[in-house]
Amino acid sequence: MLKKILAICCLFLVCAINSTYADEMPPVKTVVSEPMPGSECTQLKGSTEVDPNTGVVPAPQRKCTVKPGTQAAVSALGEMIRYFSLIALFLGAMFIVYNGILYSMGGMDQWLKDNAKKRIQATLIGLLLLFWSGYLLQLIAPWKYV
Repeated sequence: MLKKILAICCLFLVCAINSTYADEMPPVKTVVSEPMPGSECTQLKGSTEVDPNTGVVPAPQRKCTVKPGTQAAVSALGEMIRYFSLIALFLGAMFIVYNGILYSMGGMDQWLKDNAKKRIQATLIGLLLLFWSGYLLQLIAPWKYV
């Protein structure tokens, strides 16, 4: 347990040091085929014709400027959280529909109805906690969690 706490403290220390010296470091410029989250990317003009030797259209090239520090990672993490929140919302709605069907098909089987009702309640509580935490983060630090 102590090793885990020490590792987390070291991680935060590295991030803090990286953020402190981030203003002194120049941005990194690179050319990639896909846009990088948390960076400024512009598409380069290139050939969109089929290569006669391979028969393949080359991937579009983008020039990306990555700012130093942890802002790019925070931005990418925010996008991943947004993506997984949408997946959780969709799966939660599907789970509620599925358990609603089970509840309606329960008929005289009280055990099936009770279990379906418990799962629906647990799903609703989970979705409420998910979106309440997002609201709470926006309330605490609206400049960070947009």
